[in-house]
Amino acid sequence: MKKNIICAVLLMSLCGQHGVLADDECPSDNDGYITYGLPFVKDVDNALDTAGEAVPIDFTAEAIFMSHWIDEGANAAPHDWNVHQSYTASIPIGDVVAVGYNFFSASFTDAKPETLERDHTIFAEFCVGPVTLVPMWTYVDIPEGEPDSEEVGLEVAIDTFLNPTFIMNYDYHEEKGYYFEWCISHGFEFGKYGALVPSMALGMNSRKGVDHTFLTHIDFGVDYTVPLSRHMAVTGFLHMTKGLKEEYDYEDVIPWGGMSLVFEL
Repeated sequence: MKKNIICAVLLMSLCGQHGVLADDECPSDNDGYITYGLPFVKDVDNALDTAGEAVPIDFTAEAIFMSHWIDEGANAAPHDWNVHQSYTASIPIGDVVAVGYNFFSASFTDAKPETLERDHTIFAEFCVGPVTLVPMWTYVDIPEGEPDSEEVGLEVAIDTFLNPTFIMNYDYHEEKGYYFEWCISHGFEFGKYGALVPSMALGMNSRKGVDHTFLTHIDFGVDYTVPLSRHMAVTGFLHMTKGLKEEYDYEDVIPWGGMSLVFEL
């Protein structure tokens, strides 16, 4: 299932490589943002602060523009841009629990079928000290070609040295197998000028569409995120991925990159 490929992209968000900086990392009003010299930006920021306080829902919208898939074999347009959209709404319950819904869509700009897949995910988030656990259920809608699928998954992130993160999903409907991914990353903060985050990720497939278990790829990346305001950020990223299984349609080394735009309320 192409979900394996997309996991690496989603993992970047989990590792803190995309998105607006956390509240305790954002510069104060006195420091400002690099866009605060533009008309109305600070006023819009203050208005969004008021709107966010008035509703109990946390909302995030993200657009990711990628130059390349990790898996050449599953890419109908290997030299085309890929456009991902992600929308997440969650409701905090107390100080340590939140429940929510995420819609994710992966599309090509010039290929058929244009939309690779649409994912509908229901999740819960548990934060206990430095550990965040996110169990989830996902319906994978494949517009053309392969059958739709259903998966259960778990994400584990630890806020400590190198920020280790683990993702597992199990396709119990169509392919009846597992996919795993591990990631480490470290951020270097530069105040209102952004953050640099190098990272490394390793993927493994266990009987998901195949009859054996093997390492799929290793990825080395660097991202640079600039907070445009308290609610918006832009990220540029460049990654190099080495396939670890030749017969699994991976080239030796695949460069890919692009940019991400994030809005949070």
